[in-house]
Amino acid sequence: MNRIAKTMGAAGVSAAVLIGLPGTASAALDNSQKDRIVAQHNLYRDEVGTPPLAWDDTLAAAAQAYADKLLPTAQADGPLLHDPNRGEVGENLYNAWSSGFGATAPDPLDALAWWYSEKAMYDANPQPVGNSIQSWGHYSQMVWKDTQRVGCGAASGSRNGRFDTVVVCRYDPPGNMIGEMPY
Repeated sequence: MNRIAKTMGAAGVSAAVLIGLPGTASAALDNSQKDRIVAQHNLYRDEVGTPPLAWDDTLAAAAQAYADKLLPTAQADGPLLHDPNRGEVGENLYNAWSSGFGATAPDPLDALAWWYSEKAMYDANPQPVGNSIQSWGHYSQMVWKDTQRVGCGAASGSRNGRFDTVVVCRYDPPGNMIGEMPY
């Protein structure tokens, strides 16, 4: 039986490299995945009338490095914490895992649908951002009216028969400003 668990977090992708832990590897997003990430963000943004995003390689490189750093934490069932050294950018985090017969690493693009699923919570009670942890904060960061650029990274690996994927997306300028509406 294939089991999947998901935790919201940031997304990042890097080039295929071993990061030195047994059974752990990281693979970068390819150009097709990058294009799909931007297209999906822009589809969600178009729904609410916010301008499209462009891919940013600098954001993506930093997101990838952080996804690589978070993978061992995810594999140990630890919490994904936002990067305190990320500077003035927004960040979404995501973790999913699968195990069992025929299991493979979860698709990093699943993070977008997971974050988008928070739209229903926002639509039920649209309001300005009230605190740094809103139940719909990943969604609102994706569609934030002032954000112009996105870069993501992803790290996947297996350990003890379990496959984990961590995704980190970074946004500039950041969203979720207290007292403001997303769009």
